[in-house]
Amino acid sequence: MQLGQQSVSKIKERMEKPSDRKDFFYYLTDPERVKAAHQDFRDRLHSTCTLLTIAGGDTTSSTPLPRG
Repeated sequence: MQLGQQSVSKIKERMEKPSDRKDFFYYLTDPERVKAAHQDFRDRLHSTCTLLTIAGGDTTSSTPLPRG
């Protein structure tokens, strides 16, 4: 539940203060599109961002460090 709340918070933050950083939030949270969308779209957007955050965290935490 906490991770879901963090994703929703991040989406709202990015919509209020758009970033030039082109990560997945940049492409998914186009303020004009999201504001005009139905609640169902916003709910799916929050779910998608949460899924991508979890997947990215899992990928990052399981990537071996280079030896050298």
